[in-house]
Amino acid sequence: MALLGMNWKKGRPPKDFIGFAIEFKEPKATKFQAVKNRIAFPEAVGTVNSQTLSNGLSPIQKFRWVNFLTTLNFQARLLTESP
Repeated sequence: MALLGMNWKKGRPPKDFIGFAIEFKEPKATKFQAVKNRIAFPEAVGTVNSQTLSNGLSPIQKFRWVNFLTTLNFQARLLTESP
């Protein structure tokens, strides 16, 4: 089991903060893979994609995330509206 917890050392999140991208790498793998997020965000026209998307497109918006599947290596990065 893995529990990732993210917090800010100083100040508040930037105003354009939209969440976190979490990636995992299996023990013998050479590349990280994006965690899928089952929650999608509305597009500009108001429709919501019902597919499970990479969390690079549908960021994780909690400051804690748990994995119960297996032993993995994780990395997380801050996502903002600005590229």
